[in-house]
Amino acid sequence: MKKPLIVANWKRYIEERDVALAAAKAIARGVGKINTTIVICPPALYIDAIAKAFSSKGVAVGAQAVSSVAGAMQTGELSAAMLADLGASYVIVGHSERRARGEDGEAIRAGVEAVLAEKMSPILCIGETARDASGEHYDVLTSQLREALPKLSPADAKRLVIAYEPVWAIGKSAAEAMDARALEETVIYIRKVLAERIGRTAALAVPILYGGSVEPDNAAQLIGAGVSGFLVGHASVEPKSLLAIAKASNGASKHH
Repeated sequence: MKKPLIVANWKRYIEERDVALAAAKAIARGVGKINTTIVICPPALYIDAIAKAFSSKGVAVGAQAVSSVAGAMQTGELSAAMLADLGASYVIVGHSERRARGEDGEAIRAGVEAVLAEKMSPILCIGETARDASGEHYDVLTSQLREALPKLSPADAKRLVIAYEPVWAIGKSAAEAMDARALEETVIYIRKVLAERIGRTAALAVPILYGGSVEPDNAAQLIGAGVSGFLVGHASVEPKSLLAIAKASNGASKHH
């Protein structure tokens, strides 16, 4: 298995530049001892500074969102080209919080295309709001993938990352995270749908992350379910917590 990919979605937890740089410095200092890829996705204002200071120290930088609309007359929007110029190499697209504000499949697809056009890696988020015994939540995942994924070239497929974040498990405790068996079944299903879109070989190579109440206490168990790493929210802001998740993930992946 490739080394785990841990994406830290800082959302708006950090609102001061000095605090953001200090957290990134602590992460960069610790990641060198762990065979893990860490991507920090700070507020857009801090992408440039973190990318310049830490990209050579094992920390990649990503953006939390991207404009899905072309053209210059877009007040307050940040294009994929702008994010790439700031130093981002990953971009979260279709996060559940943005879907809740009205981002639909068409907009998410445009975002994925824009990110790929700038040679960055889109982290495409998918996830159901609830699970049911009849399995209808799988239909939700199928629709989200089909709506969001454009036709991908082999090079584009190699840059794609999927983040499965069941909405019902976000922002809770480790005890309320998805159980490993259900997660493993879902990962297998996601790869099946991906194979229909990009081919089996390419689908098997796509990293699939899990997001939803990931903490140091449950990281090893969850990565044992076949995921490639994690999309971490609140637990990623504290460097010790994020590094503990990375360390647990790395140790478990070696035995998976």
